[in-house]
Amino acid sequence: MKGEIKELAEIILEQTNKLLAYEQGAPRIEVDIIKENIRKLYDKMEVLIDVNWQITPPIEQSLEERLDEQVDELLDIAEAEFQGNLKEINELIDEQYESSEEELEIINEEETIIVDKAEEKVASIETPQEEKTENTPTENTGHEPKKQSPKAIDESKSIGDKLLRKPLKSLKTSIGINDKFQFINELFDGSMKVYNQAIDQLEQSDGLKAAMETFNSIAETGGWDTESPAYQLLLDYVERRFLNSK
Repeated sequence: MKGEIKELAEIILEQTNKLLAYEQGAPRIEVDIIKENIRKLYDKMEVLIDVNWQITPPIEQSLEERLDEQVDELLDIAEAEFQGNLKEINELIDEQYESSEEELEIINEEETIIVDKAEEKVASIETPQEEKTENTPTENTGHEPKKQSPKAIDESKSIGDKLLRKPLKSLKTSIGINDKFQFINELFDGSMKVYNQAIDQLEQSDGLKAAMETFNSIAETGGWDTESPAYQLLLDYVERRFLNSK
């Protein structure tokens, strides 16, 4: 009996050292095996104590106490290992969340740069041609400077509108995180659920006309201020989402 107990104790010690050597957390199955061996060791010690109690009760009582201490110590080690793994997992989740926020901010900055460049290009397209002709002397030619036709001006504005208002494939994926929080706080009374329901309704619209009817209905129900920046911004998103539809 004592030989079996000694052998089992050595196995538990070896398994414990192996468990503690893991840097990224020990597999659950190995922890369960150690627990099972500890239970077996405890049972064998109980049997040994019962056998020897009749001979030397004081000594066996002390042995039982030491066994309890060893079992508690091993269980504490296993518990500490699990707690350490849980902390590492939580830290990893926090790092991934922060990384996602940074990526969203970068995407918003890139969109702003694209819009700025588009505005510069539109400004150059929409510059009145009269400015060039006014600086050109007309006395020598005897002809009046040519004026840009209304059709050409309309075409320039149409090109400018397309550059500035790039169509969106999806409201849900196109709305940046900062704009999203602005809409939730200023238009949907801080309710993420109501915001998501409204976006889903708008996404299901068949075209711009249907989308605007849904948008106006939601705005009327929510009592939105049509002059507020949040209202105007969300309206722009909806119009760009259905820019190429009727």
